[in-house]
Amino acid sequence: MVQDRTMADVDPGSDTRSGHLDRAGAHGVTLVIYSTITLLSVVVATTAKLYVDSYYELVIVAFGTCVGLVIAHAWAGMISRVLVHKEHLGSGILFEEVRSASWSFIPGVLLAVLLPVEAIFGVSFELAATWAILALTVLLFVSGYFAALGIRHSKAAAWAWGGGSAAVGVLAVILKLAIS
Repeated sequence: MVQDRTMADVDPGSDTRSGHLDRAGAHGVTLVIYSTITLLSVVVATTAKLYVDSYYELVIVAFGTCVGLVIAHAWAGMISRVLVHKEHLGSGILFEEVRSASWSFIPGVLLAVLLPVEAIFGVSFELAATWAILALTVLLFVSGYFAALGIRHSKAAAWAWGGGSAAVGVLAVILKLAIS
């Protein structure tokens, strides 16, 4: 039986080819989950208040949000490395932090892939936005599930992590709708 482990238990030198999720991969998954929950809130807020009225506009807002998340994360990471860890400020640090933060684009890319849905299938904007919310919720589940498998959790624990990640997204949607 595979023993359940936490992200902290993963050897930072471990390699994804061996079945382990390394720290960079674990960090990337957390950014996907974080940015997906953020985009869920943005999608719900902009569509509930009718700030946008086409899926194209929604994708533009989502990409703008992703750009903001990448900038915020890269800047915070750079400040942390320089001020907390006393690393020398240089272009290498900035490049590493931007590369690391680029995981935040994955949910935006998912929404862009769904962009033709509205036009191709002739569905209403409301239905296309609902599909976007469902797609982001599925992305949350998949991210949590594979992150847990990546650090060698059991399949039952992976289902729980995936379900928990999706549930947090659903909770964000419910709360956003309640305050809208």
